[in-house]
Amino acid sequence: MLKLIQLARFINCRQAARMMSDAQERPLSLADRIKLRLHLHWCAACTRYGQQLAFMRSALRRYRE
Repeated sequence: MLKLIQLARFINCRQAARMMSDAQERPLSLADRIKLRLHLHWCAACTRYGQQLAFMRSALRRYRE
């Protein structure tokens, strides 16, 4: 149980943005995915940022075609 609590330590918005950017290039570790999901659950601004990243990535893929 203690390990789960340690995994769930909150991250700030700057760390969350970095993790979302990193996730575009490589898979995140389980611990990072948990931390990011917890942060996104509470932070509307970072949730919107993640949606914007996904939109831009999709638009760039369509543009290349």
